[in-house]
Amino acid sequence: MSFGWLGRLFIRGGLANPNRAAAAALALALSACTLPLPDKPARAAVYDFGPGVLSAAQTVQLPPIALGEVDANPALDSTAMLYRLAYSNVQQLRPYAQARWSMAPPQLLRQRLSEYLSQRRPVVRPGSGLVGDAPAGAAGPATGKATGLSLRIELDEFSQLFESATSSVGLLRLRATVV
Repeated sequence: MSFGWLGRLFIRGGLANPNRAAAAALALALSACTLPLPDKPARAAVYDFGPGVLSAAQTVQLPPIALGEVDANPALDSTAMLYRLAYSNVQQLRPYAQARWSMAPPQLLRQRLSEYLSQRRPVVRPGSGLVGDAPAGAAGPATGKATGLSLRIELDEFSQLFESATSSVGLLRLRATVV
């Protein structure tokens, strides 16, 4: 049975000599230098929804709408890009290893929705005083409240669904309530 030079050094008791022990340590350290170093970890690619609408033709201006934060399933409160495999355990939501959203999906959705709605009407935050909580037609000069719409979004699913190894669709499931 062959143990190599390091094994022979241990078996013969050669490490009792301080010079041999130092030489063995130096040889071991130098042999570690020849091992390939791992590559730097790859940075995750970061995605958003793109530049959006670059030019909008201004037409009739509609009343303001209040758009609050998008409420979401806790699984969507991170920047992870998620996917499901319909052909293998569809109940498991999985993150991509090297891809991320630039913001959490609820923030991306609110940003794009606000951009889209603002082409035709002012978009404000709830509580800004520009949009009241009174039902449509109930507000006016006598009540002193502003009128307008309020939009509430609840995001349940924001993922990619692979129907097969070569075919997928984007899956967006939400509830929108207009008051």
